[in-house]
Amino acid sequence: MKKQFIIIGIVLLFICVGLSGCEESADDTSKFIGTWKWGEETLTFFSDGTYDRNNFSGIYEIKNEKLVLGGTNEPSLTSVYYYSFSDNDSKLTLTPEEGGLTTVLLKQ
Repeated sequence: MKKQFIIIGIVLLFICVGLSGCEESADDTSKFIGTWKWGEETLTFFSDGTYDRNNFSGIYEIKNEKLVLGGTNEPSLTSVYYYSFSDNDSKLTLTPEEGGLTTVLLKQ
C-alpha cells in the first residue's frame, strides 16, 4: 500500500511540473505587450497579436517557446527568435533562431 502512495505521488508531481511549463508560455505573451526600444528603433506588441516595427506591421505569436514575427502581407518575411526576460520583465533579449546578433530591448 505504501508503494502505491509513493508511485501516485511521483506521477502527480510529474503532471504538475509538466502543466506548469505549458502555462508559462501563455503568460509570456502578456509580457511582450507594450513598446520596446533599442537604439533608435522601436518595436510595439499589441494584445491582438499584431506588432509594429518602425512603420512595418505584422503578426506575432509564441510558438514552441520562441517568438515568431511574421509580415501581414508578406508571409515569407517570418523571423523566429529565442527570447528571455530579465530585470522584472523590463528587458527583453532576442536571439535569432538561425544565428546572428543578440538584441537587447528595453520596455518603454
